[in-house]
Amino acid sequence: MKVRCNQCMAIFDEEQISYDGETEFCPECGESGCLMDIAEIRYHICGLCYDENDCIKDGDMYIDDFDNYEDAYERFVKLQCKGAGSVFEGAPGVYKMLIQLEECEADDEEVRCIDVKNEWWITNPNYKEEV
Repeated sequence: MKVRCNQCMAIFDEEQISYDGETEFCPECGESGCLMDIAEIRYHICGLCYDENDCIKDGDMYIDDFDNYEDAYERFVKLQCKGAGSVFEGAPGVYKMLIQLEECEADDEEVRCIDVKNEWWITNPNYKEEV
């Protein structure tokens, strides 16, 4: 199981915890009383859609999901290299999009973004204003 230190925000395996008697210490910062179990770390690629007035349009768009950073980053870079057209295929009427690679905590109930690892803006080359 993964553990997060709420003091320094480090994430590590439970086996790395230091102990003094029954007191647990963060292996990164050495603080006690601030460790929290987390279910799973996932990496999501999503796009925040905007209209021509820089207003969020229709929330965010799910693009992909990974269980390790290396695979997620490779896909993120491929999206950049492939170009904007492919990203906008599923988002008609969107003027531009902020594509983000996010580190998330996932459990049975929800997925929470804990860090944005990388992001880039792209403009829809085929945008036509909705009438």
